[in-house]
Amino acid sequence: MNSYQAAIAGIALVPEDRRIIPGLTVEENLQLAQIVPPIGWSLERLYELFPRLGERRKQEGVTLSGGEQQMLAIARALARDIKVLSWTSLTKSRRRSSLMRLKRRSTSSRRRASPR
Repeated sequence: MNSYQAAIAGIALVPEDRRIIPGLTVEENLQLAQIVPPIGWSLERLYELFPRLGERRKQEGVTLSGGEQQMLAIARALARDIKVLSWTSLTKSRRRSSLMRLKRRSTSSRRRASPR
């Protein structure tokens, strides 16, 4: 499967090298991911999940620390309407922690959005 076919199928890969785009701020990197439909999470929701990115939204993406760049790469994937998110560079404990946080945020957002 080619990368464009994976993207069309809703599969996002966060590669080990993160592929942050030089010359663009954190926010511009996220906005670029939302340039064409389908659009996933809003910038506000991404900044809620990753508050550090919100603090650094005007900073050039490649100047972030390694962990912050990882957050940006994951946030950029979530900015698309994806079904599967895969990443390779996190340790098992960090991956588990990140997945649990994503699951909690996703579940709480669905609860807020559903009519009562």
